[in-house]
This record gives sequence, C-alpha cells and structure tokens, in this order.
Amino acid sequence: MNSVIVLLFILFPPEIQYNFENYLTIKYGKKARQVLTERVEMERKLEDLVKSQGIEVSEGEIDFYLNELKSEFPSPREYREFLHENNISEDSLREKLRYEIGLYKFIQDSIVAHMNLTGKKVIVPEQRTWREIYISAPYYYSFFKKLKKWFKAWKVRIKLLLGADFEKLVETESESRRRLIGGLRGPAFYDPMNKVSRKLFKMKTKDVAGPIRTKWGYFIIKLEAIEPQKEAVFDSLSFREMRKAYEIELEKRLHEIT
Repeated sequence: MNSVIVLLFILFPPEIQYNFENYLTIKYGKKARQVLTERVEMERKLEDLVKSQGIEVSEGEIDFYLNELKSEFPSPREYREFLHENNISEDSLREKLRYEIGLYKFIQDSIVAHMNLTGKKVIVPEQRTWREIYISAPYYYSFFKKLKKWFKAWKVRIKLLLGADFEKLVETESESRRRLIGGLRGPAFYDPMNKVSRKLFKMKTKDVAGPIRTKWGYFIIKLEAIEPQKEAVFDSLSFREMRKAYEIELEKRLHEIT
C-alpha cells in the first residue's frame, strides 16, 4: 500500500507554491531573509527619493546611453540575446536607464550640495589592493565543479602573490555594460543562495568587492585601500567614482531623509 502511495506521489506530485522568501528562511535562517528585505527596501526608498526630486531626463540622454550600450555588442543579434537573457524589453531598458541617469544626477547634485554645505571636498580612495579572492560558484554546482573552480582561484592568488599586476591580470569589461547588467540583476555580486556572496554583502563600505573576469574564469574579489584617502576634484570624478563616494553615506542619509 505504501509503495502505491509513493508511486502515485512521484507520478502526480502535489502542486507546491514556490515562495522565495520562505525558501531563504528555511535554508539560511531569518537573517538572510532580513538582509535581502532590507536591501530591497533601501533600493525602493532610493528610487522613490529620486522620483520625488523631479529630476528630468530627456529622451536624447536615454538614446545616447542606449546607443552606447548597443555599440558594445558585436551584432544586433547579440544585443537581442542580452535582452532575452535578462528577460527585459527595450522599453523596460529605457525606463531602467531613465532611473539610472536620474540617480547619477541626484548623486551629483547631492555631492555638490554636501561640498557647499560643509566646505569639504569629496574623498575618493585612490589606490586599492586585493585582500582576498573567493570562488564565485552557484549553489547548484557539483562538488567537482566547485573544486575545479577552487583550483583556478588559487592560480589567481599565486600570480598576485608573485607580484603580478592586478590590472593586467583582470580582463576588463566595459564599465557601462557591467554597471547596467549589475543593475538589471539586482545588487552586484549578491546571490542570497551563495554563502560567499552573502558574506561579501555584509562587508564594510570602505571595501570594494565584485565579480572579476580572468582567463581562468569569473571570481569575486575583495579590495581595500592601501594608501590614505586623498581629496579628489569633483569635476574629474566619473559616474562610478561619484556613486562610490556617495554610497559611503547613502544608508545614513536615507535614514535621515525618511
């Protein structure tokens, strides 16, 4: 009788509603769910804050960045595949760009206002060095696949320990494309089902961590400033540097504003 029930269960499994938050709670405990919820809530507050400022983004500005993104693909077909892989339409992509451009304008205005208010220049870490390299292996990888990735990570570590130039070792990707992909997929390098990723997510803001690409594959690297922070002239700051500088105080300021 029991074997019949088991057979029926296998042939006709009951419909179980998949709940991602419950899955996080069961597998990793309440802390993982809380961290994810807080990050999503912070992103939502930031988006609402940008919208409330009434920052205007013209269609021409969106077209400029969209064309810049398209030019990074060898062919229109690969661009369409990129949209398909990220499950996003071009209209949704335009809205994403509208928010990203508005966010940068907001950050730029905030930094200028902060400097005018305090009389201080923006501080940007000038030089950073690698502290640790973690394997970036999804939870569903087999043991042998993770072991292979681990050996490859040690290749990178040994190269760096022997004095290899970090900038030459890493294959750089287009900054705008990487930033956009990271934005579309949520917080960069954060996968709640990956233990290493959750560990990196809790790093202090003075550390920089993110996926890097080498000829041995993708890894997650943690960096730290090795020189005292130097004053940087605002006009020379790139979008990436502006966001980095602003995010140091972002959470504190969001709490003050909201």
